[in-house]
Amino acid sequence: MAFNLEEAARLYTRELLARAWAMLGDWHEAEDAVQDAFAAACEKPPKPGGERAWLHRVTYRSRRWATRQAASRRNTTRAAPRP
Repeated sequence: MAFNLEEAARLYTRELLARAWAMLGDWHEAEDAVQDAFAAACEKPPKPGGERAWLHRVTYRSRRWATRQAASRRNTTRAAPRP
């Protein structure tokens, strides 16, 4: 059976949002994380039967990467000399 985005969204969106919000503490970041996970699922669908775990993993990784990028930008900005 092929990955069904609508069915996955219906089944897992609330769960993913709750977990992402608990991890990030920011509702908008949590929404972005879940959207990133579903966008990744459209590009490369998960294997049948593993959709839930796969979506959780992608949600976590996308926000972890974004958090690192933001921290890197903050550190780079602070290290730059002022004119």
